Amino acid sequence: METKVDSLIIGAGLSGLSAGVRLSQFQDKVVILESHNISGGLSSYYIRKTKNEQMLFNSGLHTVTNYKVQNRKWGIGLICRNLGITREELNLYPAKYPSRIKSASGQLFFSNDESTLEDSILSLSKDSIDDFIAFVKFTQQKGKEFEWANLNCWDVLHSQFRSKRIIDLLSIPVFYYAGYKKEFIDFLTYSIIFRSIYLDGCCSPDSIKNVLFLLMKKFGSNGGVIKFNTKIEKLIAFKDKIVEVITSDGDTIVADAILSSVGINETKELLSENSSEISNISLFETVICYDNSILETGIKNTLSFNYDRESFVWNMPRLHERSPYYSMSFLYNYSFPKDPPLQIKICTFQSGDDWNNLAEDDYILTKDKYTSYLKNYLYNEYPSLIEANQIYTDSFSPKTINRFTSHINGAIYGSKAKSFSGKTGYSNLFIIGNDQGGIGIMGALISGIIVSNYNVIL
Repeated sequence: METKVDSLIIGAGLSGLSAGVRLSQFQDKVVILESHNISGGLSSYYIRKTKNEQMLFNSGLHTVTNYKVQNRKWGIGLICRNLGITREELNLYPAKYPSRIKSASGQLFFSNDESTLEDSILSLSKDSIDDFIAFVKFTQQKGKEFEWANLNCWDVLHSQFRSKRIIDLLSIPVFYYAGYKKEFIDFLTYSIIFRSIYLDGCCSPDSIKNVLFLLMKKFGSNGGVIKFNTKIEKLIAFKDKIVEVITSDGDTIVADAILSSVGINETKELLSENSSEISNISLFETVICYDNSILETGIKNTLSFNYDRESFVWNMPRLHERSPYYSMSFLYNYSFPKDPPLQIKICTFQSGDDWNNLAEDDYILTKDKYTSYLKNYLYNEYPSLIEANQIYTDSFSPKTINRFTSHINGAIYGSKAKSFSGKTGYSNLFIIGNDQGGIGIMGALISGIIVSNYNVIL
């Protein structure tokens, strides 16, 4: 059966849903195809049964930036204006405590109050505070997208700061949230994530499920259609245009515009083209649920970014090597009618191809080993947690990410190469999400919007 649509979107993750909502405001037939039975992609959810109740888990750390931003042309303001939703509907809650960046060379603290980071830099390196203030102004320049997208972030940072220690500490969270390739990233991505974390404020939704359902409801009310459990088998091109989309059901779809959120290389595979610039930067995450006794532990960090060496280098370890990278997510200022069991998330970054090549027995043993490894690391950092009452523990690996998102090697930040314009070599095929540069929850939502606006609607 052949179906004709205005726009077809591959993947019902955050970028796919935001693109769907935006396009369905202007077009009659917008369809999203999702290979799984729920939405979300890299930012999804799942339910596990514990001793006393069904528990909802958010996959990923799910810190959201841009909390303080009121500008209608940036961050949350841009998203709400374009999608026709309100900030209140997103149910975002600010960080409860300051967050910590820690390495063998020292530590810094930051919060939604910018003075927290400035005071922290001043106490660690008095000579660096003027560099930091000047750098903040530098990152706020307009119209630098083309220039900065082609610059090595380290070259720019070393031209702006005199202290390598301050450069390294400030860069740890940026790379933990956006390090899409080894050693360095472009300065455009660096500057966006830097501003988002340190200037725009951090928060978290009470549940990523609620955000996804809000977007799906909006999409449906606009007349959009989501087809779950529907994979795309191949894209058929003629000259510079995709002329047919073949689904796993054997159906053929013809679309004026196709927006792919599955990644550049994953989209190339659908075209039977060779992949290139493949990343293997992935992560292993453990979630530990506690009863409310955790509130008595005295922990005062909402986020903790740890690097256990002195000089920061972004290269993924192999399985047999000890990982130097740890990121932890703790407490936000949620306002639930009844306090649910609290979840602490700790992850370590990994070379995804190592995990994908493990045999099943080895995979189970390695997963158990890394779960214990991360729990012990957590207790070394926060010994008071040892006495807190654990309710449930769960973990997922790069192999899990690959299975549920189809990202090659379980790569969480996409390809080493990006299409910042969203354009491909085909006139009606566009990239949204990670590989357009839309990193994180806010980045993914904005990516779906701006690619729809500039490449389809306009």
